[in-house]
Amino acid sequence: MSDIPEYWNQKANCQVPENIQKSIKLSGYSLTFLKILSNRNLKTEEDIVKFLKDFSASDLYDPFLMPNIDIAAERLIKAINLKEKIVVFGDYDADGIISSHIISGFLKKCGLDVEVHIPDRVEEGYDINVNYVKDLRQKNPDVNLIICVDCGTNSTDVIQFIADNQDCADIVVTDHHIMNDGSYEIYKSYLKNRNEKFNRYIIVNPHLKYSRYPFQDLSGAAVSFKLINAVLIKIDKAIKNNFNKDYLTSLMDLLAISTVTDLMPLLDENRVIVKWGLKILEKTKNKGIKSLLKNVLPGKKEYSAYDLGFVIGPRLNASGRVENAMDSYDLISSESCRHDEIIVKINISNDKRKKIQADILKKILNDKNYDFEDIKKNKKIFIAKSSDWHEGLIGLIASEMVKKLHIPVILFKEEEHSIKGSGRSIEGFDLFKHLNAVSDIFHRFGGHKMACGITIISKDKSKNDIEDLFNTFKKKMENIAVKSIKDSHIQKKIKYDCEIDFTEISSGLYNELNKLEPFGISNPRPVFLSKKCRVKQIKFLKNYKHAQLLLEQSGCLIRAVKFNLEDDKLNDLKKLKEDDFVSVLYYLDENSYNGVSYLQLILLDLFYK
Repeated sequence: MSDIPEYWNQKANCQVPENIQKSIKLSGYSLTFLKILSNRNLKTEEDIVKFLKDFSASDLYDPFLMPNIDIAAERLIKAINLKEKIVVFGDYDADGIISSHIISGFLKKCGLDVEVHIPDRVEEGYDINVNYVKDLRQKNPDVNLIICVDCGTNSTDVIQFIADNQDCADIVVTDHHIMNDGSYEIYKSYLKNRNEKFNRYIIVNPHLKYSRYPFQDLSGAAVSFKLINAVLIKIDKAIKNNFNKDYLTSLMDLLAISTVTDLMPLLDENRVIVKWGLKILEKTKNKGIKSLLKNVLPGKKEYSAYDLGFVIGPRLNASGRVENAMDSYDLISSESCRHDEIIVKINISNDKRKKIQADILKKILNDKNYDFEDIKKNKKIFIAKSSDWHEGLIGLIASEMVKKLHIPVILFKEEEHSIKGSGRSIEGFDLFKHLNAVSDIFHRFGGHKMACGITIISKDKSKNDIEDLFNTFKKKMENIAVKSIKDSHIQKKIKYDCEIDFTEISSGLYNELNKLEPFGISNPRPVFLSKKCRVKQIKFLKNYKHAQLLLEQSGCLIRAVKFNLEDDKLNDLKKLKEDDFVSVLYYLDENSYNGVSYLQLILLDLFYK
């Protein structure tokens, strides 16, 4: 039996600390479970107890720790007291849609006239801009305040315009995107020169460089939530009486959807938000979400982070990707009986999204112009553009390509005088940081370590100019990638938590593992390695799409399933015979059939000679 593959990587190989083994509070847990916790950097009894405990309101951080939130709250209170007309300007993804609903719904309950504007992805593009601010002033001069949600941090042209023009609406930003270096210099200059009593562009963002907020990786909707929480604390009692005591709690289901869908790490405050939100979702008061759950998850009573990220979230996102994001906004914000009609539109948009996405991905991977082996070896990043690609889907396609190629990918939709790109990265390559080094090429960009959005505009409105700018960017980024990305970074990796024997698998261990939920970014489902497992039976399901095995180790029999077989793995499995030995990577799952429940292995990979 050969050793396990190099791409099977154990997350850590530490022993359970002695103080943890002797802890009275943790004495009921198995050593396997305690080792998983230790391997996830939970080293002390206090860390583990905090991670496993049930959620409570006291686990949420004080909103006034958020930078600029005090002056932003005062600006909203001023608007409420003066009955100002307000526009909420949101992003077109699920996080921005939910952020728009949270802020607009709160202000409407305060008695204000609120208009919501979510830009069209293709016609208007991402983020607020000077033209929008000017047009709004001309068309609707009564608007005195714009609230940007899930955007606005890097809108340097608007910051400069606000600084130079008194006759336009004030802007409050609730956002979670990292401020790029150029934006930081402009905003720092604005803060230095402004009249301290006249704050007209206020950014509430846990990622600001002077932030002292304890946990920075909140969703945009969670930052919006923090702002309304701060306003509720400071506002007059007469207006506060408009809100039920459970008003903030009732929003937790939407916060959970935004957190998971926007790929935020499920640690610290996000873990509290999602655990709490999943409970609220079971009896949600949001009529649109309730209708959506009945349609896409009929009969289900308990929900998981998987349901948020792979069932609900993609549908809320779909309208903004291929149609108009206001469909999803109307679904969660409307009290009318149009929900079924909207859900039909959203489901159609999602089906359309999946088909277009699959077609484009297939064309790129089969394009003879791309030698992906050479690109992976010598460029270490894939950058390409096309006028045929769908602007709303290139980020999803880039993400799929990263999974297949294990290198960063940036794809651009080409227009007549501009290109708009979306990128995804790998561990070890900070995409946002490296884009800062070439930011002089961009009209605008934003993002974080693992994802980005970029716009490049022609300076002389010629096709040749765009071509030159794209090629310059591509060459510079390839040089950066070659210098920064090691071969080990781009090797296929499947990480597992620890090696166990089949004798350690039990309903007790499975129940312990469930205490780690919700699973997602930075808190994945535990993966195990078991070696020298004898194959007792193998059969193929659904025309060789899946495989089911019966495995034996140390006298224990357990069923295992490998879903969605790729050709190379299918060919290997067809050669497998009874009494052969395999090593398997898997997570535990419970399967129910005819009223009987049993544990099974969901195979991620298997290896044999």
